[in-house]
Amino acid sequence: SGAAAGWEEEAAAGWGADEASSWGSVLTRRRFQSILWVRLHEARGLKKKLLQTRDPYVRIKVGDREECSSAKTNTMNPVWEETFGLLVQDEVNDDLELAVHQNDVAQGRYLFDDKIG
Repeated sequence: SGAAAGWEEEAAAGWGADEASSWGSVLTRRRFQSILWVRLHEARGLKKKLLQTRDPYVRIKVGDREECSSAKTNTMNPVWEETFGLLVQDEVNDDLELAVHQNDVAQGRYLFDDKIG
């Protein structure tokens, strides 16, 4: 498909030819249609918790594939500058979902992380 055709040049420009060719072998073996490159920059003006600041991270999901950004400590204006390559099986029906969460589980506070945006 058109989206899959340019992935190799895009990957080579951002990560080098060796990494691009290894992604190509993954696409061939697993029968994925393409790779969706997501560049996560920043969030602004997250709402403050009642008594404390936020420790946000982002969950990125396409189809049944999911990645998480690093958590940023004590900020309502986090900056990530992180890049993710998600393998896409169905370019037409797989939606991209981004959700900002509070990093509570890693800190031992709760059983699940609150969705904050």
